[in-house]
Amino acid sequence: MSNQLAIIIPTFKIEFLTQTLCSIANQTNKDFILYIGDDASPHDIYAIIKPFKSLINIVYHRFNKNLGGTDLVGHWERSIALSNNEEWIWLFGDDDIMSTGCVQAFYDTNQDENILYRFPRRIINQDNKELSYPISVLKDQPHESFINDFMLNKQNPTVIEYIFSRKTHQKCNGFVNLPAAWHTDVATWIKFSEDSSIHNIDNSTVSWRLSTKNISSSKELFKNEKINSDLLMLEWLKINYGHIISNRILFNWIIRRLRISNYYFSNLEIRKFSISISRVTKVNFIKSYFYIISNTQNTLEYKFIRHYKTIMRKLFHGKK
Repeated sequence: MSNQLAIIIPTFKIEFLTQTLCSIANQTNKDFILYIGDDASPHDIYAIIKPFKSLINIVYHRFNKNLGGTDLVGHWERSIALSNNEEWIWLFGDDDIMSTGCVQAFYDTNQDENILYRFPRRIINQDNKELSYPISVLKDQPHESFINDFMLNKQNPTVIEYIFSRKTHQKCNGFVNLPAAWHTDVATWIKFSEDSSIHNIDNSTVSWRLSTKNISSSKELFKNEKINSDLLMLEWLKINYGHIISNRILFNWIIRRLRISNYYFSNLEIRKFSISISRVTKVNFIKSYFYIISNTQNTLEYKFIRHYKTIMRKLFHGKK
């Protein structure tokens, strides 16, 4: 079955794009079409792509308006819309790498449109040095197991690991849109796997790049959006999967996220001590949990605390 796979790269950066394209051109099975959506980049994306057009089937489109700066998921979706009804979609990064056998390994599976297909993921740095190796997971992981592994910090999924069917994408109305696409990938894989499971593909890997050029690795890029998205993700999980995830696990997840994200704040220190959920909506307790250096009431830190209190009260006590 030829060209039933669309590999889609929503691109803006050029630093590692040649390496990404080389890894795609080196696939042992080239039964795919590569779609590249240029997000009105200031760089000459096409000049980098042009040498590869004789090696792989490439469809390139330059959008007139940059969208990723305000709606990254929107740019993902319009890049997917460039594709031509291929049955399977693989959204890939413009700085990431796939091993040579990935496409063949996918075609070797028994494709089921309801199943998500996942490659083992390595993390590499700007010099292609490996920072982490793939973790061991179930060959076929049920939906509930995937959620719990994420909540308990046993898995940290990324976009590039997954191949999904166009029918699933359409049925679920596309990706879950969160600010700066922060947690969008995880929320989407949870949503896409609701009616089935996640099948893990052996023998081939993808390499996700940890770089100061990408949103996930940068301290400054979309700082406010990341903080807001942590709380929105909590709300989304509580509303949609509160029947699967306990309040204690939900609450511990957001506290862990806040500690991880602590470096976004200049005047906020998150103290590490045990918390009773029944106390989280009390204003005095919230203020005591966060150590505030600044006395300015309009800082991001104070706005965040007010938002945090509202979300916690709404989710765990049913109050507005």
